[in-house]
Amino acid sequence: RVGTVTHLADAAVRGHELEERATDFKSIGSPPAHQTHTFQDSFLSAAENELKTPITAILAYSEVLDQNDKRMTASMRREFTSRLHDETQRLMDLVDDVLDLARLETGRFLLDLRVDNVNKVARAALDVVRPLAVGKRIELEVRLDEKIPDQHMDTVKVRQAILHLLRNAIRFSPSKGWVTLSTWLGDDNIRIEVRDSGPPVEPGAAPVVFDLEAQAGEVSKRVKDG
Repeated sequence: RVGTVTHLADAAVRGHELEERATDFKSIGSPPAHQTHTFQDSFLSAAENELKTPITAILAYSEVLDQNDKRMTASMRREFTSRLHDETQRLMDLVDDVLDLARLETGRFLLDLRVDNVNKVARAALDVVRPLAVGKRIELEVRLDEKIPDQHMDTVKVRQAILHLLRNAIRFSPSKGWVTLSTWLGDDNIRIEVRDSGPPVEPGAAPVVFDLEAQAGEVSKRVKDG
């Protein structure tokens, strides 16, 4: 029965389409006129490609819970509420990303610097993506340099950056592949590295992978998709 209800939920997620899309966006503050169009395009693209997925999942799981209430056991309900919690957290993370983008555009982005440890933050990020890796049967490898001392950092933003890299690595790695997270202490820096078994980014595309509006013709499918 668990498998049956799970199948219903998956089918609902795949089949359910949101009918409304964002048609307007009022940015925080007043960015220069030449930046407004670019920022709005970026926001709408992010809303369509990223925000719709967890919203659709939340709607689908909620509908299945409502329609199958009398047929579901306590364990089934726990499974579905757990999925709802995970998708809601994912949605909150995405909303934070969009708000950060708005703050960056308007010069209102501030770092919250506190003493913390990179390895601790890295482990926390790994815990978040572990279910995603298990679902694709991807092996997570960890190589953390324990000599790294505590540092002043914005813990939330460092964790957010590592999460983006890990999720991207898992997304593009084949089933039964691997993703490795490494940290090490340099002479004047701390390095965090994520490697995966997916298709590489071509050398010619590497300079633009962090550009928000990168649309170069030579950019690889991997860069375009994520």
